[in-house]
Amino acid sequence: MYFVDFLYRLHIWGRGSIPNFDPVVFDRAPWEEEYFTEVIIGNGIDYIGAFAFSENSLIKRIRISSTVKDIH
Repeated sequence: MYFVDFLYRLHIWGRGSIPNFDPVVFDRAPWEEEYFTEVIIGNGIDYIGAFAFSENSLIKRIRISSTVKDIH
């Protein structure tokens, strides 16, 4: 699950992984069209897949929970 708050922070939380995305075949992250400058990965997420944030050049800060064990 995810949402963008009024301070333009993308919050992602839940259990499991953020999957790999492939922009070549138009397989894009659901938050790609959102405007945000910070990403907060909450507890319970254990993997961040490839191209999860590749289309957002505005990101200035990413906070990653200690539950994340692998980033592709």
